[in-house]
Amino acid sequence: MDTSSGDAELRSSFALNEEMSTLLFETGYSKPVTMLSIADIPEIRSTLVDYCCILKVKAAMDQFKEGLDIAGLGRYLREKPELIKPLFVNSQKALTADDLKGLLKVKFADRGSLIRPSQEATYIYFVDFLEECESGEIDCRLEDVFVFFTGASHVPPLGFETQLSVVFLHDHTAILPTSSTCDLQLRLPAHHAEYSTFKEYMVLGIKGNDGFGGV
Repeated sequence: MDTSSGDAELRSSFALNEEMSTLLFETGYSKPVTMLSIADIPEIRSTLVDYCCILKVKAAMDQFKEGLDIAGLGRYLREKPELIKPLFVNSQKALTADDLKGLLKVKFADRGSLIRPSQEATYIYFVDFLEECESGEIDCRLEDVFVFFTGASHVPPLGFETQLSVVFLHDHTAILPTSSTCDLQLRLPAHHAEYSTFKEYMVLGIKGNDGFGGV
């Protein structure tokens, strides 16, 4: 509809799309499809939004309200709407380092293996890095790390379908972190001997990429 270049194209888009024309008819919009013009688009859009977001669900919402009143909860919740708001509105609190760590599955090598110590040291560096991001001590926010890692700016209301995981890179040419936002996997270089070097390349890898990271 919004891409229509003229009245004829707009009318044709409704005439050839049975689903669209049926939806417009269900809203009670009275103007015939054959008489539509580009000037009608704002009114059509407003009508469709009102119908889909309010009128179409009104009967179900009225029934829900009636059920709350019968149970004696309706008046109480109308007086204290903040009690029911979390059930209907996804209120995102600020992400913390502990929140992010709680989402992770860290894939260490077996105990006793030669690479296990470097992985443990790297993970300690990573935890320190997250805490510095949270505190604002460095030019990298915790949200930047999360977007680089997952492609999302916050945890979805129902969580992720796949658990976030951390693996380690032992190739000495791999100095930057990479991620797979499809697999929700963060890959950390495990050969930086100093935390300052690890932090420098973490910031460079996270802040210096053009998208979500290496996929």
